[in-house]
Amino acid sequence: MNFFQIHLIPEPQITGYYDLRLVFFSFVTAVFASYIALSIAARLKTTSGRMNYCSWLFGGALVMGLGIWTMHFIGMEAFTSHVQIQYDPSITLLSLLIAIVASGFALFWVSRARVTTSSILMGGALMGIAIVSMHYVGMAAMLGMHISYLPSLFSLSIVIAILASQAALWLMVKNYKSETAFSFRLNGLSAIVMGFAICGMHYVGMAAAVMISSNDENPLSEQSIQGGLPLFYIGIATSFIMFIFLIMSSSNQKTLISLKKTNDMLIAKETELIEARQRAEQANLAKSFFLANMSHEIRTPLNVIIGMISLLERSNLDEKTKKYVNRMAISSKILLDLLVNILDLSKIEAEKLTLTLTSCDFIDLTKEIIDVMTPRIGEKKLKLIIDYDVTHSLKIISDPIRIQQVMTNLIDNAIKFTDKGFIKIRITSKKVNHVHLLIRFEVEDSGIGIHEEHFSRTFQKFSQVDDTSTRKFGGSGLGLVISKELTELLGGKIGFTSQLGVGSTFWFEIPFLINKVED
Repeated sequence: MNFFQIHLIPEPQITGYYDLRLVFFSFVTAVFASYIALSIAARLKTTSGRMNYCSWLFGGALVMGLGIWTMHFIGMEAFTSHVQIQYDPSITLLSLLIAIVASGFALFWVSRARVTTSSILMGGALMGIAIVSMHYVGMAAMLGMHISYLPSLFSLSIVIAILASQAALWLMVKNYKSETAFSFRLNGLSAIVMGFAICGMHYVGMAAAVMISSNDENPLSEQSIQGGLPLFYIGIATSFIMFIFLIMSSSNQKTLISLKKTNDMLIAKETELIEARQRAEQANLAKSFFLANMSHEIRTPLNVIIGMISLLERSNLDEKTKKYVNRMAISSKILLDLLVNILDLSKIEAEKLTLTLTSCDFIDLTKEIIDVMTPRIGEKKLKLIIDYDVTHSLKIISDPIRIQQVMTNLIDNAIKFTDKGFIKIRITSKKVNHVHLLIRFEVEDSGIGIHEEHFSRTFQKFSQVDDTSTRKFGGSGLGLVISKELTELLGGKIGFTSQLGVGSTFWFEIPFLINKVED
């Protein structure tokens, strides 16, 4: 093995040479520790939980501090001279603690929420101070030595430690911000630069030292640490600790990369779903605007057809033709009702349905609807029960057309799904305050009822409680949906109770403005 001779200054100062094998080993130790510590530091930003963060921060500081400390004493062991070097245990331990604590501050500084150029410079300065402090305290731990330093090389060692540390941290931050989840090339490069900071500072610092032995004046302490075999075991133990942290860091890194990929996939999927929903909403809104704007144009020709059919019914027709015309009248009426419901729903969705408020009497509105529905109730031979449980006037200010539309839908459903028994209409009211009157309108029937498992479908668009009911009873499934929307537009709420085979009760409650002028 080749060696190279080092002459610090002429005799009587100590001279020696370096074992290149140990020099190389010290550099490898520094790079190895830096790689692990910087890998941990780069991921501290994504660590959740205070305890978890503190644990990994302590681990990074411990590895970095041990790496600096071990490199120093391997480097000292590599220096061979005619004087045996021994160390004071307490000062040696102090140098290790300084390295760990200072490294912890440096890693914490660069793992904050926002990393800027100033924070990188400050973190590099702290890391450089950790290296420098450990080195010179470690040098002070040598027993039997008088040490002084050449100012120029002493300053150069500090500059090397700080600038190289800043460069290493800059590469670490760049690695963390890279679009690829993690770049081992950049992380390895930052570790090499940090290793250069540690080793460069150490060997320049050694070149700056002027060491004079004073063993004759101050005998060595029996508690001193001797070079050679004990330091070898310290290096092995340190390397083992760093290896454990390397495994933990690699496992954590793989987990983070996997989580990042999964998170990116979920974000991409969520973005696709949001875009798809927005497109669907825009298409639905466009449809609603189209129907709302075309409502008059669509209904006008249909009303003409219905009018012409009505004229045909009044003309002299034979029985067969009258039967055909009657079917046309019924079908056109069904079509008109369906079209009106669709257009109303489109207006509601497009937020173009407006209320026309005027004074009206709730009882009078109810009587008008009952007069219209009575013939249908009579055709099915159902008993009509009317219960007006009111003790005062129900003169209100609201939109009478929309109120009657809700009434019509509820009563029409009751008639449609009731073959025998009764239809009961009940009205109750109570004053909420001096300006509002809460009116409850109920329609009870003895019809087929609704199974409990179908309750959730009652107010869904184009849905009936039973798919077969459309064939038997007809209808589009829009009546109750529109009733719900209108009731809420009027400031009220709608609901129902039902029992299969017994009947149903549909109701709505609306707090109307009281018409004080009429009162």
